[in-house]
Amino acid sequence: TIQTKVKSVKMTKFIQLEEAEKRLVLQLQSIEQAEESKTHMLLVNPLLGLLRLYQEYRDQNAQACKEKGERVVKHLLEIHAAHPDDAWTVLREVFEFYRYISEHDKCLELGKRYLEEIERLFGKNSLQVVAPLIALGLVLNSQGGYNASIKYFEQALAITKQSQGAEHPSVAAVLSHMAGTHVDQGNYSAALKCYEEALAIYKQALGETHPSVAATLNNMAAAYRRQGDLPLAAKY
Repeated sequence: TIQTKVKSVKMTKFIQLEEAEKRLVLQLQSIEQAEESKTHMLLVNPLLGLLRLYQEYRDQNAQACKEKGERVVKHLLEIHAAHPDDAWTVLREVFEFYRYISEHDKCLELGKRYLEEIERLFGKNSLQVVAPLIALGLVLNSQGGYNASIKYFEQALAITKQSQGAEHPSVAAVLSHMAGTHVDQGNYSAALKCYEEALAIYKQALGETHPSVAATLNNMAAAYRRQGDLPLAAKY
């Protein structure tokens, strides 16, 4: 029966989780014993492996995976505190963990810490800053913080233009994120302006048959539909 198959799949995934978890825990214990340290950089990879594991198998036991994941997060942050210049990617992974489990306050806190760390290491106008800016913008948008979201996207847009040129596809990608927030906010004219700019860049840089062009046209049609302009939506 279908129920039997579902139970079988769940049991298989549970066994996979247990086996993978045991391997990573043994690896951690081996490194801790060899290095006589709980904050050695070699511990980062197996800890990140556990964190991703608890995300991947969260549907098996959401609460248990959350609790185990938060214990891993605590350990990772201790390593980051001991090696801030070498373990900065830890903050990104912790941010993604909290975003995945929808812990929005912790997600924003870690996202801002991650952004500050990138700015400290690479400079406030470096291209490396763009990814955390976009990530924070997306999180704020999902929480309804549209104005704050737009500010992060605008900062990401300015840096991307400066670093890669105004006609680079990465500029169009940031414009698309910004457009999405404008749509959610109900500011359709601003959204369509962003989509039109993105569309022009994609066509010029990638060609009119590129999937990014099609995706942008679909987004524009959806924006017109939400605005109530069905005739214009049909043109896209």
